[in-house]
Amino acid sequence: MHKRKRMTAMKKMFVAMAAMGGMLLPGAALAQMFTATVTGQATGFISPGDQLGGEYGGIVYAGTLDGVTPLFVTRCDYGMVWNPDTDVCGGTRGLLAYGSYGVVTGATSVTDGASNTNTLAARSDTPAAKYCADLAPPDVNSHGYGDWYLPSANELELLKTHYVAIGNVAAGSSYLYWSSTENTYVQAYYMRITSASGGTIKSSPYYIRCMRRGN
Repeated sequence: MHKRKRMTAMKKMFVAMAAMGGMLLPGAALAQMFTATVTGQATGFISPGDQLGGEYGGIVYAGTLDGVTPLFVTRCDYGMVWNPDTDVCGGTRGLLAYGSYGVVTGATSVTDGASNTNTLAARSDTPAAKYCADLAPPDVNSHGYGDWYLPSANELELLKTHYVAIGNVAAGSSYLYWSSTENTYVQAYYMRITSASGGTIKSSPYYIRCMRRGN
């Protein structure tokens, strides 16, 4: 099991700022690293796989699409349960469908999973998105937050790029994760660690990892 990286006090301070909407200065594009200057302090860093512990409950930094907004994921996939005392995901990964076959949802953004999830969660036949939308305290897997969403296709690629650092990601060739991005009236986009991502039948059950923005 991947050993979590332990952040310095300054990194924890920075991550807390990111999670609560503190000012961020963009780091190198696509390097998925932020830099920030805390008043009276030296510059700290945060990298994919760094974990917010303590009162922030263990969410994991996944990277950024725009160099400004930090994106975080839950410690565990749907169906598993996070143990905050041991930092272990117990149980078995569950599978959920994206939605109904042949039904247009309009959730087509490749960069805005939150918007897609709002669109999908308003329906009754979209279990993957509804799981993330409904994830909130006191559920331990919510890590104290209630603004989770099913990542868009591009956001989910961060999980693919940094899956080793992030940890607890199913990486076999037969393991697929749903994004919130609709492809056609029949298909939506999925992500697979070991090969190219693409579109597949919406009614197929795949793995789910929820994401949130740090503002």
